[in-house]
Amino acid sequence: MYMIQPQSKNIKSSKGFTIAEVIFSIFITILVIWILQNLLVNLKTANKSNHHTNDVAFAYVQFTRFLKDENTETAYALPNSSNSYRAVIAKIKRKGKKKVEQHYILEKYSCDIIGLQEVTVKMRADLEKNLKGYQIIGRPRSKRFFIEHNNILVSTKHTILSQETFWLSRNPQKVGSSVWYSIFPRICTTAKIKLSTGEVVRVYNTHLDCYLSPARQYGLKKIMRYIEKQHALEKLPVILMGDFNANPHHRVIQTIFGEKYNTQQLVAVQEKDPKIYHQATMGRFKDRERGMHLDYIFVSPEYEVERTQIIKDNQNGRFPSDHYPLVADICLQRGNG
Repeated sequence: MYMIQPQSKNIKSSKGFTIAEVIFSIFITILVIWILQNLLVNLKTANKSNHHTNDVAFAYVQFTRFLKDENTETAYALPNSSNSYRAVIAKIKRKGKKKVEQHYILEKYSCDIIGLQEVTVKMRADLEKNLKGYQIIGRPRSKRFFIEHNNILVSTKHTILSQETFWLSRNPQKVGSSVWYSIFPRICTTAKIKLSTGEVVRVYNTHLDCYLSPARQYGLKKIMRYIEKQHALEKLPVILMGDFNANPHHRVIQTIFGEKYNTQQLVAVQEKDPKIYHQATMGRFKDRERGMHLDYIFVSPEYEVERTQIIKDNQNGRFPSDHYPLVADICLQRGNG
């Protein structure tokens, strides 16, 4: 038998505390279920999209067949339809008494610098084994659980002078550290690179929190302050890229355009063609025209943006990622570097 001595004040405070605990527990439970559900959906979709076709060999065979068709009379390039991303070849083919023109598009993205997010240990091992012509840098965000990298790939024709990974926390050098309202540790990988042309630049690659806006805001402020600190030591052209998990009008992105933290006057390459902001960069392994635009490349005033494009290459509807790559042609303006 338990004896309870009723005391109205204590009962009220006890009830209030218990209700708060229940509400908090329900919130955490729903959040964990939602996270696990999204992870399972992405894993299932990624497994369905897994294929091992040798794309280069397949493209070569297809192109050879295109040129060596017995009915082909002539083939020639179309300069006006070609650019730095693609070469368009036309051929004249006789079909009965008629002549038909057919096009073949050769696409190649020979990027100097590539930023990657959500790279697992196995993915990194695959990159190191199979990717030729690139150097890969970047430390994992944690040691044991949810291990991912924000790697930077640098063409071997350029020289990496220094590299670092720092955590978006109160202790940037501590592996796995984070602020309490960020579910996962968040990091930024940075490198000082000497280009083959002799100029030296600094590159940053990050992946901000995907759940809470305050965590994204905190992470971005840490990055912008770090950029300002490095710029004070050595004034170099800056590239900041990554998955910011925020649409163009979100305050996280507007912070970069503001003057308070954006002392380096960084500008998004999307400004070259603002219509791109209306295109999705997150496709969830599907072909989407509209949707969330979460990925950005920001550059300092020393750069001139020549071209920006969202790449949606796929094989028979199979996409290699749940995000579409954002590609930009940029060059240092004369008198900089």
